[in-house]
Amino acid sequence: MVLKDAELRKRKVITADGKVVGEGAGLYFDTESLKITAVAVKLNADVTKTLGAKKPLIGKAELKIPIEQVSGIADAVILRPTAAHLLDAAV
Repeated sequence: MVLKDAELRKRKVITADGKVVGEGAGLYFDTESLKITAVAVKLNADVTKTLGAKKPLIGKAELKIPIEQVSGIADAVILRPTAAHLLDAAV
């Protein structure tokens, strides 16, 4: 399957334990290696609060999850870490 960056946006992001934690917000691309290095995830408000993630003044909290922590992308983005370990996986 081939996806455009825009198609990733708004897809649900689900952790290894099945919790919907937010939605795809984009990709990080290394211009030197020409590889995708991370996925941006906009967190749901309840997840932001539960994790104690830093929320911006306007908008949703966003995490940068290394591509190695993504187990798959189809109708949703599936992450390897559980919801409890999401902050540990972020860079």
